[in-house]
Amino acid sequence: KDFPKAIEVFQRLLKDYDKGDKVPAAMLKLGYAFAELKEQAKAAEQLRALIEKHPDSDEAKRAREKLKVLGPPAKPAGKRR
Repeated sequence: KDFPKAIEVFQRLLKDYDKGDKVPAAMLKLGYAFAELKEQAKAAEQLRALIEKHPDSDEAKRAREKLKVLGPPAKPAGKRR
């Protein structure tokens, strides 16, 4: 449940082992960790990158399902008048 630490570890894994067979799983878990921290934009970005890079993987299927749950990205808060 230490999501900030998990994010750090998954990002390092993706950087150091970008061709490894665990990349789709790490990308999915990174997206899930961002979602747990209520960082929906980062979660969605990660999940979409997973789908783009590994479209036929089981992880991509789960990423598509998670994106449906996350819903549309939140709009940035604008200046109030």
